[in-house]
Amino acid sequence: MKTEDYKSRFSFFWGYLDDGSIWVQPPSNNVFNIDYNTLCAVFDLNGGLSIATVSKKYSAPEEEVAAVLERFQREGALTEPKHARISFESQEEDISLTGYLLLFLLLIYIHLEYFSSYAATFFLSNGWEVAAITLVAIGVIFFHEIGHYFFARKYFKGKTKIAFGFSFIFPVVYVDTHEAWRLPRNKRLLINSSGLFTDCVVNVCAIALVINHPSLERFITPLLLTQFTRLSLILNPLFPTDGYWILADLTKTVNLSDTAFQHLKNLRPNIYSLYSVLTLMFSILSTIGLLWYVSNLFLKLMGKIGFLHTLVRF
Repeated sequence: MKTEDYKSRFSFFWGYLDDGSIWVQPPSNNVFNIDYNTLCAVFDLNGGLSIATVSKKYSAPEEEVAAVLERFQREGALTEPKHARISFESQEEDISLTGYLLLFLLLIYIHLEYFSSYAATFFLSNGWEVAAITLVAIGVIFFHEIGHYFFARKYFKGKTKIAFGFSFIFPVVYVDTHEAWRLPRNKRLLINSSGLFTDCVVNVCAIALVINHPSLERFITPLLLTQFTRLSLILNPLFPTDGYWILADLTKTVNLSDTAFQHLKNLRPNIYSLYSVLTLMFSILSTIGLLWYVSNLFLKLMGKIGFLHTLVRF
């Protein structure tokens, strides 16, 4: 930092989260959370106190105070005094999810009725059909993200972002929902579950095609089974996907994985520690399974290359 004069230089919105911690929304719109003492320290810095004074007041190393300042500066929350503004936002009024949940249950009922009355083909007959259904299933992921995007855009203050990233080691397209932290629980649940809801709507549209064109059943049923396999992974709360965020919302736990790990680290025998243990076990087993799959694939590939070399020599 070039200067210790941070008087009237901070600019951000803030409010309270369900667990009593603080959400902060800087000009970058990358919402993050801090504790109450950190917020008080920021107010003191904004009031003109030096890093050394704030460090002494809150019994925190100067490096920690400097790290907080660097975070705020990186997010564009440090500016010229004439542009600076700190604004408190009371928690927004929440919404009722009764109608949404009833519609969700209706969609699930339609799925169950389809498999009890119409589904007959559970396996595809050739590789071309497998490839075609796989491509369609990948395309449907786009509608999943559109579901998140639609409701995020409705409730977010900043511009909703669709981005590319990695989940574990797999490339994914996703909607950045970090700003959901500043919303009450039911609105967060709506945003985080809207991708699953959209998947169900797409599935029901496919079911309607079968009812009107029974010959499509041999393709639609395997597609729905592919969808269910993907949704089972998405709903896994031990993985950083929709199921994780929905569980965090239901338990009103901000940063669920970090909170659970701290409970485990401090040897507290509770549900959070159990969750952390299960997450670690799942990560280890997933890594071992992935390495086993890749190694077998590599060995098979090398075996085929060796076989081809043998044919060339002959």
